[in-house]
Amino acid sequence: MEQILWVILAVIAVVFIATVLFGAPFVPTHYKQLKKLVKWLDLTNQDVLVDLGSGDGRVLRVFGPQIKQAIGYEINPFLVLWSKISCHKYHNIKIKLADFRLQKLPAETTIIYLFYANSFNRSLQKILKNRTNLTIISYGFKLDWLENGQTKYGFWIYKI
Repeated sequence: MEQILWVILAVIAVVFIATVLFGAPFVPTHYKQLKKLVKWLDLTNQDVLVDLGSGDGRVLRVFGPQIKQAIGYEINPFLVLWSKISCHKYHNIKIKLADFRLQKLPAETTIIYLFYANSFNRSLQKILKNRTNLTIISYGFKLDWLENGQTKYGFWIYKI
């Protein structure tokens, strides 16, 4: 029985390490900051949020009740499972086990949320090419290639 437990823990550790190699590390956004941000933003029931690396679904759960739809992309299957469990009561939240770099953003996307890592610079620029009327929220990281960003509660916010 003890060996099975060690194997399970090893598999979980390998998945989390592999996620860091192919994406950003799991760093949960602080609820307090996130709730302040949601109150400050001028959200409508027409907004569609896409979270690029949705982790445990926290951002989706906080934004979800305020907007039309919240979509999360996550490459860690354990976090996807946890997110689906924690978001099950919200009918407007979708969580996908997928690499956002291989996805096409829904046309109705109005908000993009991310925990930015420099390795995604080109991928993000490609995704945003020819897109307008977007709010981009980066938790803790300035996006140097975007202009007119403002900070609020630890987030960098850009309007394009």
